Amino acid sequence: MKKEAIDRNKNKTTPDKRRAREGIESSTAAGVLLQNLPLDSYPDYIAAGCERVQAHGNCYIVQGLDRTGRKTLFSRDGARLERPKEVGYGVDGYDGSYALDLVVGRAPQVRADAANNKEIVVTAPNFDTDAARIYLSQQTDIDFTLGLRSSVDGVPESIGRSAIGIKADAIRIVGREGIKIVTGVGIDETKKNSQGGPVGSAKGIDLIASNRVDGAYDLQPIPKGLNLANFGIEIVNKMQDLIDLNIKSLEEMDKVYDQIDAHVHNSPFFTAPTTLSLQLTTGKASRKIQTKKLKLSYNSLKDLLVFVEQEYLNSAGEFYINSINNRTN
Repeated sequence: MKKEAIDRNKNKTTPDKRRAREGIESSTAAGVLLQNLPLDSYPDYIAAGCERVQAHGNCYIVQGLDRTGRKTLFSRDGARLERPKEVGYGVDGYDGSYALDLVVGRAPQVRADAANNKEIVVTAPNFDTDAARIYLSQQTDIDFTLGLRSSVDGVPESIGRSAIGIKADAIRIVGREGIKIVTGVGIDETKKNSQGGPVGSAKGIDLIASNRVDGAYDLQPIPKGLNLANFGIEIVNKMQDLIDLNIKSLEEMDKVYDQIDAHVHNSPFFTAPTTLSLQLTTGKASRKIQTKKLKLSYNSLKDLLVFVEQEYLNSAGEFYINSINNRTN
């Protein structure tokens, strides 16, 4: 599919939108690359009293307590001031709720409107609208914070637990020598969570597309590949045995019909043999044709089953149903 052309100058900051930033100069010996930050209409961050904030343009590192208010974006325009409710274990005064929040692009969708309306946009943490974030918390409700669906059949919702949340338009994880996604505790690790409680039975891994678990999107177990392949081989073998039995039955029935076709009786006329049954002999040709067609069909099905076993259920097959690189338990 042809990719749509991208205008890379569309969102570029023009000179009249730039302003000098103190202490922001290029350190490259080759010359000027990024000496000044662009004059984006990024918002002012409302820091809590307990927070230590490192900001550079619209890039933030915030050290403080769990603070995950989801609807915290508002505009300050003279007398108009709207304050949303803050959410988080740190907000509620819980001990052991330290957090580290790395954010780039706070409230990016309101930059143009704010610039045109000459408003000052201010914001607290907003997990819905901020462009990209890595959030670490000692104690938080990470599923609620990220607005994730939960299912009684899947991994239970994380409530009051340590968590790391990552959110952006696109996320890529690259491991040069492999990637493992593991649940549970380490080999010699005490089976307790970060709050000192028991970990309990091992939890699984949910892969949820479109953040939906209803209807056609209901969560279902992932088959184990080798078990599935072995099951397929068993079915193929049973079907081949059944086909062989049917072919043999056709051949035996054909012999019986041949004997019936050739059967005669001794007539009362000097015990001379009677003539062949006209009713049987007239249907012999069509019966032979039908038997041949059935045998051809059975043999074609056998060939198909052999192909399925060799190409789909065999690890050396071109269309092997299992991944060569990826595994699950």
